[in-house]
Amino acid sequence: MARALAGNPLLAGRLVVAIGANDWQDYLSNSDHAVVALSQAALVIVPEALRQELADHGSVNAARVWSLDALQPPDILSDLDGGRATPADLRLRVCLASRLVVEIGMVEPPGVVRTETASSWDLEDCVVDFNWAGAKPVVSIRVKGASAWGADSPGRQFWRLGRLRSAWGLAAIATSDVALAEYAGLHPAWASCTWLHLPYSARASWDSELWDRFGTTGALVERVVVSSLEEARHLELRFPTLSGTVLFPASGMGCGLGETIQNFASRYGRSNSQLAAGSHRSCLLVTSHDMKFAKPIADALERRGGVDVTSHVWETQHYSRVEDSISATVDRDVVWVDFASGVAGWHAARKGNRRLVVRVHGYEVDGPWGDDIDFACVDTVVFPSEHLRTRAVARWGLSLSKTRVIPNPIDVWNLSRPKSAIAPWTLGLLGWTPHLKRFDRALSLLNELIKVDDRFVLSVKGRPPHSFDWVWGDPGQRAMFDGAFAELRENHRLAAHVFFEDAGPDVSDWLTNIGWILSPSERESFHLAAMEGMASGSVPVVWKREGAGDVFPPDFLIEDVPSAARRILDASERGDFEPLSRLARRSADRFDFPLIVDEWADVLQLGTGPWA
Repeated sequence: MARALAGNPLLAGRLVVAIGANDWQDYLSNSDHAVVALSQAALVIVPEALRQELADHGSVNAARVWSLDALQPPDILSDLDGGRATPADLRLRVCLASRLVVEIGMVEPPGVVRTETASSWDLEDCVVDFNWAGAKPVVSIRVKGASAWGADSPGRQFWRLGRLRSAWGLAAIATSDVALAEYAGLHPAWASCTWLHLPYSARASWDSELWDRFGTTGALVERVVVSSLEEARHLELRFPTLSGTVLFPASGMGCGLGETIQNFASRYGRSNSQLAAGSHRSCLLVTSHDMKFAKPIADALERRGGVDVTSHVWETQHYSRVEDSISATVDRDVVWVDFASGVAGWHAARKGNRRLVVRVHGYEVDGPWGDDIDFACVDTVVFPSEHLRTRAVARWGLSLSKTRVIPNPIDVWNLSRPKSAIAPWTLGLLGWTPHLKRFDRALSLLNELIKVDDRFVLSVKGRPPHSFDWVWGDPGQRAMFDGAFAELRENHRLAAHVFFEDAGPDVSDWLTNIGWILSPSERESFHLAAMEGMASGSVPVVWKREGAGDVFPPDFLIEDVPSAARRILDASERGDFEPLSRLARRSADRFDFPLIVDEWADVLQLGTGPWA
């Protein structure tokens, strides 16, 4: 735990590591761990007998080693704060190295009682007492010194907690130990008072097997506690069975378990309803000739509960059996049509008293498909970007008050994975057909880069142009692609640095190797592929075009191939890839899937969901 926390910049200068004789022997068996964990600690607490040995080892500055007499264990938390009377008065935020975690020093600290101080001070066990004082929730966190719990089985820990629960009349026990929570969750008398806490480091370090075990265990216990609203959203999307049981702090990231519980009543304590009290509608029809964009959002809305979601897919964007369309619509009180095509026109002509929402993508504004829609009968028209809305308002004479911009969603949780060693020298082009995607610009950029640094390669993923009849049958587009292929045949050095991959659902895995995600298109309404690359930590290289500045930060916009090459080569020479990668990840967070689902729940008037 100490080594994992040592790399957290939020704890710089505030990390306290306490070790005993057994811990020190473990450190000696792996010196690298000692260097990482102890050299970055603000303070290292050791028994007096270890002080000199630790100083001689040289892994930590002797001035930062604090020894204590093991025969008379002090109140460490009080001593750290200069002798204040009680831990509840502390202003130093201390993370106790324990299976059961509590953070002391909150804005409004709950009562903290320290009892039965044991000679073994290196583990702390925390239990939560939750009750009401009128309409206000009151939380007490009780801290008990323990004796070598680390070696105990879940059953033994369970038995000890049972004695505490009986003696103190506890309302809940919070633990980050999945095995202990699983043991408690299988006992009916305990399942209703056990809260499972998701460690902050889980997202970065857990494998799929541990995640699955956490989700299964979370479904057995009363509550799951996380550190932020974003983590709650991710967890409920990953495990729909946990929806409505996840607790998170009201004041954002970095809040502790105690504050999360303190805010329990205001968020979940009054009702188990999955939808907000202001919910207007509950029967949703999602319909289109192509459901690939709408289906994930519709599925997420349905998982929230309280909403009856059905779908109807037209055979083409202009044809469906009339009886099928009528049957799909008859008991719906809100209809969402994806794409401004014949589907939207049919529903606008038969709107009745239903709420009708139509989402417009890029190609409809450039073609004739939306001209036959009576937009006066559409309650809200949704666009993925501001510049597309501007063009549609001008073309169709829409009232701006009836429009809404909701960006395309990105599954940040799934995409956020470690990059491979080859990523800083790998360009990626996700989707390269039709020609307006400008595959030729990607080749020109690669050609400039390998003149300077032979490590750069280009990975192209997606369906080739000859798989689209309307592209390959267009003489103009075919000639442009033929020109690019001819260059690859003639320039063998360039061709050796280009790799083609088929389209498929493995985008997240593919992006782990992509350091620079290209967006050379002449025109895009949003460019989801490049934004997915940003969420994965790929640095976007975006050609300036209409609306690009509405979606991508200005740091990632370039004028042409030479400026793109200079940007990448300069970053490579300075070693700036990692900072740029982190900036790209942060820039994509505002398009995270749960945030966009919230916006759709609002525009469809389905309430604000379980994360309100």
